[in-house]
Amino acid sequence: MGGYGLSGTADWLESLGLHPGQRWAPIAGLGEFGGGMLTAGATAMGIVLTEMQMPVAPETQQKVSSELQGQEASARSANV
Repeated sequence: MGGYGLSGTADWLESLGLHPGQRWAPIAGLGEFGGGMLTAGATAMGIVLTEMQMPVAPETQQKVSSELQGQEASARSANV
């Protein structure tokens, strides 16, 4: 479907600090696929499966945001 596949997803998960990415990538993919299929079938369980992945999002977003802020600060000091 034009995505980066399991290895690309695993690398991305590793970059977010979710180790080991090779283990989490298929789990995330199955959760997304299963949740999508059940949601398409208009079942409440599909929505639950899709949303089960969301508790990880705030922690991951905070980590990525702080890393990006650090990179921006480094870039600003290098340009001065």
